[in-house]
Amino acid sequence: MAELVAGAFHYLSLFLYPTVLLFVVILLVLLCKGRKLANTLLILALAGFYLTGNGVITDYLVTPLEKGLSQVNSDIIRTHQSMVILGGGIAQNQEDSQSGLLADSRVVEAYRIYQDAEKQQVQYSIFISGGHNSPSGMSQAGLFKRQLMTLGVPESQLVIERASQNSYQNAQFTKQMLDSHHASSPLLITSALSMKQAAQAFSHFGVEVTPAPANFPKAQRSYFPSVYNLELTRFAIHEYTGQWKLKLFKLLGINKHQLEQQVQL
Repeated sequence: MAELVAGAFHYLSLFLYPTVLLFVVILLVLLCKGRKLANTLLILALAGFYLTGNGVITDYLVTPLEKGLSQVNSDIIRTHQSMVILGGGIAQNQEDSQSGLLADSRVVEAYRIYQDAEKQQVQYSIFISGGHNSPSGMSQAGLFKRQLMTLGVPESQLVIERASQNSYQNAQFTKQMLDSHHASSPLLITSALSMKQAAQAFSHFGVEVTPAPANFPKAQRSYFPSVYNLELTRFAIHEYTGQWKLKLFKLLGINKHQLEQQVQL
């Protein structure tokens, strides 16, 4: 049941992407026999695409997702002893694996928190969650671990899982890591755009987190449509459909406070 619901919402999010919707409407226009209706659909589709590309609709979608979030300060850092970093995609160039869009800032924020905690003599356990292996075999979690170790974080403070493929599995598999290390109520590091869905996923598995957003992507208003706004809208739609999926999981009692699958950490 969980896989069926997750698959349905995955395809729903794909269908709602601006470029896909525009393609669908153009197809409907070509098939539509009524010229007046066809023209109306085409005008609405082009207007929606333009307002998304120039940042108006993008801003409308992104702002509620980031509302009420702020960077954690020293007082909050002092009252915790663990953090969870969620992967943000991985890409492969000719020489090495690289973090995906919006991902590098998560490492930067994690290191800032680590340094602040060290100054306050608080030792953190750092849990990193993320699969999506690159062609070279490097996972998101493995890449983040390598980057943090390069910055000087001891390997003994880093714990990773490489199996998760989405926010739901991030929470599901990280729950196992936290329990095995007797850690609770961690700081959660991801993009502000993704924070609400991620926090809901962790709550679904009985883990209460403190949001520690790493970045706050904003729409860029312009007279001409931009790929950035279209991509940001795609991210936002993905987050909304993820929230709807979790609400349905809760309603149906799917995987509530339990792990259906064990993974090798």
